[in-house]
Amino acid sequence: MRRIGELTKARGHAMLLLLVLLALGALAAGQSQVIQHARSFQQNNQALQEHQSLQTAREALLAFAARQGMNQHTQPGHLPCPALSPEGPAQTTCLNSNWGWLPGQSVVKINYLNPGLGAPYNAKQLGVGKSWQYAVSAQLLQPNALGWSQWVDFSKPALTVQTEQGVFTQVAAVLAQQIQPIGPNTFGVQGPHQVIPVQMLQATLRNNLQQAAELVVLTHAAQHGPGWHPSHAPETLQQQTPQLWRAVDPQCECRCTPTRCTCQCPQTKATWSSKAPCLQGQTHCLTDARGPSICQAQAGQSCIFLGPAHLHSLWPVSRYLPAAGAGRACQPTNTYACPLSSKTGQACECKHGWPSNIYPMLNQVLLVDDGKPNWRVLLNPEAAHATTP
Repeated sequence: MRRIGELTKARGHAMLLLLVLLALGALAAGQSQVIQHARSFQQNNQALQEHQSLQTAREALLAFAARQGMNQHTQPGHLPCPALSPEGPAQTTCLNSNWGWLPGQSVVKINYLNPGLGAPYNAKQLGVGKSWQYAVSAQLLQPNALGWSQWVDFSKPALTVQTEQGVFTQVAAVLAQQIQPIGPNTFGVQGPHQVIPVQMLQATLRNNLQQAAELVVLTHAAQHGPGWHPSHAPETLQQQTPQLWRAVDPQCECRCTPTRCTCQCPQTKATWSSKAPCLQGQTHCLTDARGPSICQAQAGQSCIFLGPAHLHSLWPVSRYLPAAGAGRACQPTNTYACPLSSKTGQACECKHGWPSNIYPMLNQVLLVDDGKPNWRVLLNPEAAHATTP
């Protein structure tokens, strides 16, 4: 009996030991699962953050492209040159070096409808907290008159991008963890990436064009009050049907020295106005002591005033040369008059018309009266098909 008791006791100890071992094993397995879940969560969270970072960078680049063309040195669709180091500044020229890092910022000079005297350099922040490699199509890096990579030519070859998921063609730009050139206009990418197709970029430009044109029309209409009609701006809007008007380039310009402003529209009749007197000897210019001086000119005929001048329709100035600013030769006091230049500065040259970023697609802009309170801006799909930027 004693022997049986000892065996029973030993078996009990063994069973207890087995239960302890099983419990420890289960605990270890549970800890292993917790660690695996934690690692999986961390990886998923990192992947989500990278995806959000890439999405943010893509939207920043599209917004950057849509804002271009606000002065004569850039064109809509231009994207910044790559930086030479992570989060560094964009290069000025890069047609032959279109691969590097997403820049932390790119400096663009704003000069559109005189948005505040001084017109400082405004840094467009592109950095998104992570350093991505970045390649951009030569289409969007063409040299401007100064040799800077800021003009656009969609007839040039787009990028081809090879990824683990397949090959993408007609690419405007690509962001990735790693980018490697593998041929002319061809790149291979590894890791998380984001492709910006040319078609997506062009759609963004079209949407921005419509918004920009609507802003100009609504701003101009607000200056005149409820009775405004497109016929009040004959130099910039031409009637197609009773309800449809087409945007046109008036090519109207003024050149103002310290003593006088000379204005003309080379391709259309124009009515110019000034608070200053007309230069004597102009039969088509009438000085009125009780109101503005009015000059009605034929196409290519000049109107000369002894002070700041503007289109009688109050259509705004879209460009100043040199760049408008306090203390500079060209110092405008409102959005529609070309001012006399400073006494020591060069002449102030002003272009009256649509903003520069609209001109590449101006023939698509239509103004429609559909019975609603405000005129609406539409884009002509036939013109868009023929002249997509």
